[in-house]
Amino acid sequence: MRAYVDVDKLEFIETPESEGIVKVKVIFRNSGQTPALRMRTATNVGIRDVADEDMLPIMPLPDNRSASAARPRLGRDATFVDIVECDSTPSLADRVMNGDATIVVWGWTDYYDVFERKQRTVFQYLCNAGTLESGQIFKPMTRGDETG
Repeated sequence: MRAYVDVDKLEFIETPESEGIVKVKVIFRNSGQTPALRMRTATNVGIRDVADEDMLPIMPLPDNRSASAARPRLGRDATFVDIVECDSTPSLADRVMNGDATIVVWGWTDYYDVFERKQRTVFQYLCNAGTLESGQIFKPMTRGDETG
């Protein structure tokens, strides 16, 4: 009966080859039966010079100071958007497209359920030449500290 907030999908707003910026829209969805209250998120994006998923590090979670302001409530099946960006260069963009680097998006969302219990969902996604080729674009990674 509680709220379940998780990443619904990730989309590029600015791709690596445009203007030297990677900008990603992260869409969170409450798939639970009740509203999520006082929801806050902190999300980062970066490019790593690693192409092999098994060699990608588990990124440290952003601290609470970098979190977005709390939203009063996120109803059933409602969505919330967080937009993150990082600087890129044409050479880094080429490295991602050629399979020599990976774009990583990671973070967390905190919220309270209707029983006033604090919940946290953590996430990490990757985008590289393999995911782009498959059409999946962003692929979830197992962090080991996921909840939700």
